[in-house]
Amino acid sequence: MAEAALGLAFGVLPIITEAIKAYESTYDKIKTFRHVSREVGRLLKKFERQMQFFENECHLLLRLVLKNDGWKAKEMMENPAHHLWTDHDLHNRVTELLNNNYGTCKSIAEDIKISLDGLEEELIYLDKVVNQQRFKVF
Repeated sequence: MAEAALGLAFGVLPIITEAIKAYESTYDKIKTFRHVSREVGRLLKKFERQMQFFENECHLLLRLVLKNDGWKAKEMMENPAHHLWTDHDLHNRVTELLNNNYGTCKSIAEDIKISLDGLEEELIYLDKVVNQQRFKVF
């Protein structure tokens, strides 16, 4: 039982939920800067596409492990706190479905989360710079 809990805690599902939350948080921060320049607007469009690709892949994976229950997959995608994200049976089905690709999938999700965390830190810095510029104008 402890092994199952440990596997779930360090499994791909918790990483995916954290990446989904990071995408949403980072997206919100980028949106606040879109007025700064056209380049930020282009960056926002690229980010939106990458976020949509990631969410589509996650949704497809969930549909497979939820036996084509698109509604439940949609609920999970819309709610990172959904109880199924921590369900042991679902974790086992993901592990079984991905088989030899499980480690790669987990690694990709971890890399995405790390990249988004770094980007979010940079956006916090950019927010400070933009706010300092605003105060210099007045």
